This record gives sequence, C-alpha cells and structure tokens, in this order.
Amino acid sequence: MSYNPTLPLRLDAYPAFRGTSFHAKGNITDKFMRDADRFTLQSGREIGFSKSVIGDIMVPVVAPVATLVPLLQYYSGLRFGMAVAPHQFLVENINTTTDLVTITAHPFTTADAVYFRAEETFPTLASGSLDNGTVYYVGNITANTFKLYTNSAHATAGSGASLVDFSAAGTGALWLAHEFPLVINRRSGVARTWLNAAPVKFPSLMANGGKLFWDGELGFRAYPKIGGAIADGLAAFYTEASAAYTSPTWDASGILTAQALTVAWGSSAPWNAIFGEEGAGMTFEPQLKERGNGVWSHITDTLEGFKCMIKVRPIGITVPQLAALFNEMPGAQLTANNLVLTFGGYTWTFYNATLVTPKEAIFSAKDSVSPELEFEAFGNATSDNKPGFLIA
Repeated sequence: MSYNPTLPLRLDAYPAFRGTSFHAKGNITDKFMRDADRFTLQSGREIGFSKSVIGDIMVPVVAPVATLVPLLQYYSGLRFGMAVAPHQFLVENINTTTDLVTITAHPFTTADAVYFRAEETFPTLASGSLDNGTVYYVGNITANTFKLYTNSAHATAGSGASLVDFSAAGTGALWLAHEFPLVINRRSGVARTWLNAAPVKFPSLMANGGKLFWDGELGFRAYPKIGGAIADGLAAFYTEASAAYTSPTWDASGILTAQALTVAWGSSAPWNAIFGEEGAGMTFEPQLKERGNGVWSHITDTLEGFKCMIKVRPIGITVPQLAALFNEMPGAQLTANNLVLTFGGYTWTFYNATLVTPKEAIFSAKDSVSPELEFEAFGNATSDNKPGFLIA
C-alpha cells in the first residue's frame, strides 16, 4: 500500500472557524456542561437548579504556524477587561461625510450583524441615536471600510433609508462586536454550529529549523448567542443541520521545509543574537473571567490577563554573562527587554520580556553554559493595557 503525504489521515470530524478548517489529529471533544447549585426552601427541603451552561470544544489540532496566527493576533489587539465573545473590533475612524466606518482588514461580509460598544460616548446621528443593544448590518464593504444599516436588506443592497447617518464622532474608543460561529463538521453528514464562540486555549509552538507546527489542544468556548433567551434552551447555543462532509485539503509541503530562526533579547551582545540549540518553544495562555448579565450567569468571559512564556536554550552564553542577570536583590526590578523572534514569515515581538529562570546550566571547558532560559512577557506602553505581544 502506498502513502500519499498530500492527503490527511481519516478525519471523523473537523472544526471550521473564521474561514479556516482545522485538522484534528484525534477525537474532537464537544462538551455541553451544566453548573448546578442548590436552594433551601422554607420547609428545609433542598432543590437543585441550573446555575449556568456552557460549551467547551477541544481540538487536538495539527496545523502550520500561519493557521493559528490570526487567532493570536485578535487577542493581541484586545484590551484587558473586554469580552472575548462576541468578538470586539476597534473602530479606527468614522467619516461623518461619507458615513464610512474604518477597521483595517476587518472580517465582515455583507449583511453581517454587529453591535456597538463605546468606551465613553457614542457618535451622534443625523436622526436617532446609537446604543449597544441594537443590531446593525454591514454593507458597502471594501477591505478596510463599510457602512452600517439597521435593515439587513438595505445592507445587502448597499443603499436604503436605514443607513446609519453619522453627524459627529463620539469620545473615547469605539468597538463593533460580532459573533463568530464554530462549525463541527462530522463524517455522519451532520454539522453542529455553535453560534457564538471564541478560542480560549492554545497549543504550544516549537519554532526551530524544520518542523513548525502547533502541538497540543486548541480549545474553544461557546456562549449563548446575542439576544438568546433561557427559554431557547440549547437553541441559544447551537444548531444542527445536514451538511455534506468534505475533508479539508492538506498541504504537506511545509513539513519538510527548512525555516530560519533568529532570536534577540534587547540590543546588547550577546543577547542581541541568540542562537537556539533546540529552537524556541512558546506558550500562550489567555486568563479569562466569567461574566453574567442577570439572565445568564455565564454569558461571556472577559480577558483579565495573557501569559506568554518563551523557552530557548542558547549556545555561546558564558557563565559571567548569565550570572550578571541574577544580581538583583529581592524586590528589585528585573532586567527587561523586548524579545524578538523571526521565523515562519512572521516577526514575534514580546514586550518587556523578563528572564524568569534557567532550568539548568551545563559547564564546559570554555566556561560557557547551555541553560534552558525561560522568559515571560509583561507588556509595556506599546502594548497599551493589552497582551504583551505582537505578531507582524
């Protein structure tokens, strides 16, 4: 039997999210969970009630670097304290003459439903007013601009009386919130569509001279759709429908392609050009907090922090050079520099990366060390109260 490396192994199910299909190297775990509590009646008898419901979808993903980069780039632009679902996109400009809204490389398609979120005050309109509870529809789309309508048919036509006519910009940051569905395509011919999902767990990434693949589970969380009612039951979270099953294409050429890797921590030698003996390993951990709205006890999660850890085993670092980084007394501020990795066609910048600890030191006759150094990105003014990394 011959093996064709351009074909994936048998997939019983695969997920699709924001226009990308992900290969699973094992079973996809699709869990719908209930968090129960108890209530004591006057008689002393206790009854149980449903406190919250949530869906968790875990995918043991195998994917090239570029496949997951857009999901991380989304997080890198999200301020702490903001909801992760529906997804939030910062409005860069509103032209009050043409009514064009600018969001560079926005993900919207014609008649997509969006909602406003304002940091301070909403823009004013020629008639009526904006609010964060009204659905608006996207029309007149270009790569970076679009107009908004209160009627989906007008948005599809690109004209109509329901055009949102801006007369003055508001104050503070303005976002548009948009739901993204997660579709689990099953070989049985049935697709489950989670209506309002966000990635909440990322696999680790090893960047080296050859194989550049994510390793681990890509986790999604499903939340009730905007406007979903308790009475909707499961329909507030997902729908199911018959769908033809077609395995996503698989590009095997990237597996054996050599990749260059450069690592620099600051601009001073020897840290400005670190050669990684085994490449560099990276982990990304969004830290989320459950939020309710008085109806749903868990309607979304807010981003409260984002932990980026980078491990590299450098060659050519001497004992004195390493020891100099550990002269700080307890309570002193640690040495921090931007850690910049270039590989896979991207430049990964981790702002204010601090050396946390070397795991070991191997001494040689030349008095050099080969420790596994571990850095953590803390962010700085450039990251502006956002996760402390940028992928460009």
